[in-house]
Amino acid sequence: MDGIPQTYEGKRFRYAWRYTQDGRTLGLVARYDKPGEKKVVVPFFKPNGQGWKPGGLPTPRPLFGMDTIRPGKTTFVSEGEKAAAALHSLGLPCVTSQGGSQAAAKADWKPLRNAGRVIILPDANEPGEGYARDVCKALSGLDKPPKIQLARLPGLPEGGDVVDFIQARYDGWDGFSPIDEADVETLREVVFAAVKKAMEAPPKEWFETALSEWPEPQPLPNDGSEPERYPIEMLPERLRVAAQELERSAYVPASAPGTVGLGMLAAALRKSVIVQEKRALRHFPTFFMALVAGSGERKSPVFKALEQPALKWQEAKGPEWEAELARVAAHNTALDDLATQTRRDAKKEKLGLDVLARDLADIEAQRKKPPPAPRLWTSDTTPERLFQLMHDRDGAFSVLSGEGRKIVNNLLGRYENGGTAEGIYLEGISGDTISRDRVGGPGDMPDERVILHPALNVCVYIQPDKWAQLAGHTTMRGSGLLARIWPVGLPSLAGYRLEEPDDDGIDETKLEPFFDVVRAALEIEVGTKPHVIRLDDEAQEARRELHNAIEIEMRDGGAFADYRDVASKFTSQVVKLAGLFSVLENPDALKAEYSYVSLGTWDRAEVLGHWHLTEAKRMLGMAQGTDDARRARAVVDWLRQSGKETVTARQLQQFGPSPRPRAEEARETMAMLCELGWLKLAPPERDKPGVVYRVHPKLS
Repeated sequence: MDGIPQTYEGKRFRYAWRYTQDGRTLGLVARYDKPGEKKVVVPFFKPNGQGWKPGGLPTPRPLFGMDTIRPGKTTFVSEGEKAAAALHSLGLPCVTSQGGSQAAAKADWKPLRNAGRVIILPDANEPGEGYARDVCKALSGLDKPPKIQLARLPGLPEGGDVVDFIQARYDGWDGFSPIDEADVETLREVVFAAVKKAMEAPPKEWFETALSEWPEPQPLPNDGSEPERYPIEMLPERLRVAAQELERSAYVPASAPGTVGLGMLAAALRKSVIVQEKRALRHFPTFFMALVAGSGERKSPVFKALEQPALKWQEAKGPEWEAELARVAAHNTALDDLATQTRRDAKKEKLGLDVLARDLADIEAQRKKPPPAPRLWTSDTTPERLFQLMHDRDGAFSVLSGEGRKIVNNLLGRYENGGTAEGIYLEGISGDTISRDRVGGPGDMPDERVILHPALNVCVYIQPDKWAQLAGHTTMRGSGLLARIWPVGLPSLAGYRLEEPDDDGIDETKLEPFFDVVRAALEIEVGTKPHVIRLDDEAQEARRELHNAIEIEMRDGGAFADYRDVASKFTSQVVKLAGLFSVLENPDALKAEYSYVSLGTWDRAEVLGHWHLTEAKRMLGMAQGTDDARRARAVVDWLRQSGKETVTARQLQQFGPSPRPRAEEARETMAMLCELGWLKLAPPERDKPGVVYRVHPKLS
């Protein structure tokens, strides 16, 4: 059956039960028998071509019978697939866990949150009672537990279950085969009658056992104040030393100079480097980095320190640019004079219009375009002007700013006549062709310009309110721009930036090695063939493994199921990061046609990339779930101060922290705190209607 063996350890195949979810087969559990010997039950959850090979799923394991659950309806729980399948034959919803009577805690019982009532049918022995108790414990610990009841079926033999109950009333049934359709309704009524008569609340001590086992509660939802430690040791030495010096002397988090340093290097490289991810997949190593810091944090010192080599390059190029600008202006002025003289001569000699037009066209063809100013970035621009800046520089330009409020306002369309303005940022960072087609160009001709291979790089500081607006804007996420932004939340150091007596400012010698790499990038002439950075064989295999691991985590229930847009770009982001690391580690390689990313370089880039991915997930959650996080923290603080041992949602509404939550908000907060282990459902009591929660002893 289904590609599983017909014998196992000398025993013959008897029956198999299929585990499904939304109609999709997850695997099978098969039973093998041999006369005179104990049965063997084998899980087959590992795909093997068209079949399956032995092996279970990792915990928490899926339930058998999930597809029979109906929201708001009664669901049975039996011990074992055979018993659950028997109830399925009667058209009754029933689930069980895989692995026997000792494995209830290894199952994922969350699908039963939607069940209105759960009736547990224990086997008639001590292990059966233990299994029922474990199921009760698991269900009562859910964030939204169902009503739980127990039904010990009458007349069962020792170790018997619902299969034995049905067989005693249905002659000739082997316990495996589907029940004849003509007998289903009668048998179902018999089972219902027995269950109704035997139904009772689980023993109170079962709940108390669950409630007395208070594990360490999980951290409360992050409100943006606790980023993971920035792995500065992963940065190549030249940038790491510079970042550590700025962290010390400017009193800023290490993530600030680390991130800005990468942004500065990407700006200096322009289009001189291409990182090859796969044969037909190449990237310019550019990013959109958004450093999120509140008022009172030191933003400008980092930019001012790290921009020095680029500013000096621009200053050194200034005289040459001004001289070339003057030559072009003089050349074009001479052409204007020549055109004027040509018109006079044509009028004097009575030349035809066609001859004059041809002569003027020849003159116009000699006109030179003014050279663009030697600039690498702007700190404030509009989308239209950004297109011009990029177009004049072969598509390569950066937006770098210690105050990016206006940049965000432009993205959100604050200065547009309706709509947003993320298009050029999205296309520029993705490397997609950008075109501009407008009427009313020079000489009243249509303005048709194209940037074939743009390389836009962005690194800006923004305040938390601007990040919240950006991250909460549906268009930003829907367009894909938000998925390409790596936000970096900077922890506040205000109040702790105490100067030491011997503090003499920045030691610029520690920045010089990083500056040398930036200078090497700036020395590359624009328009030359780009240096290609490839992944060596080991790094390429590591890239493939990373891609597959992230892809798996984007499945339903995975770590990035809710952040698929961000995670889907992650592997390419790490490839670009590895390219920058390679330049920092060996800038001399830029003189060659190509170089390779080693496995060691890849591993360091992947570690930093994972930090950025985790930080992006945190920052998005902070922006999109701040109210829930703050409410949960406020309730925990209130419970700690009040010393309550139990609490209800109504009490939270009436006496809880301000602003007082609405009914639905109160229930959601209680559910969240249950799931995190700060609250637990108390056993029901007849004289106390409503849902009562017990409070973790750490708070009371």
